[in-house]
Amino acid sequence: MTVDDPFKHSTLGSGIFYKNPRAALIWLEKAFGFEPSMVVGDADGRLVHSEMRFGDGYIIVDAEWADHVASPASVAGKNTQSVGLCAPQGRH
Repeated sequence: MTVDDPFKHSTLGSGIFYKNPRAALIWLEKAFGFEPSMVVGDADGRLVHSEMRFGDGYIIVDAEWADHVASPASVAGKNTQSVGLCAPQGRH
């Protein structure tokens, strides 16, 4: 995978949920060197979906969007992570 092909995903990625995902994008870029590869907002300027790359990996950075998906700041037993696996052809 290369950054030259922004639509090709690595084999494994993770989703991270934040109360303020736009601030998280800035922090992850400055603190760790993640590079934004997709940032989608709605008509009101709210972040709808975003992805960042780091080396061969990627993360999805999103806001809390369901009762069972929360920011680490809102944990209370809720999910703050999800993992996506791109299986090789014929393995699913």
